[in-house]
Amino acid sequence: METALPRPYVNTTTFLKQQWGAVFDANTKARLLEPRCLRYNLENEQNKSLYQRTCIASPDDFRNANVQEVLVTTIDPYPAGEGMQKAFAFIKLRDGYKFCGYSTIP
Repeated sequence: METALPRPYVNTTTFLKQQWGAVFDANTKARLLEPRCLRYNLENEQNKSLYQRTCIASPDDFRNANVQEVLVTTIDPYPAGEGMQKAFAFIKLRDGYKFCGYSTIP
């Protein structure tokens, strides 16, 4: 009987090569230029454990790291719905920022 292996993380280059058009569609690019559509979550401790993987940062580096997010509102809230945001997560390490996650809300 085979055991299921955990799904591997996709490196940033592969992810962007395969998903660039979906992540950075025309609407998202336009919204990135509108300050009212951007929010910065600079103290994202609640999601820090999601990124605690050796393929992102070593355990020593991760102890002092800070996870930060850029939230882009791609669909404004409206009476029948909450809208939508794209979330780009970065980990701040000693030598700079490293992209570590992408998600959508909802």
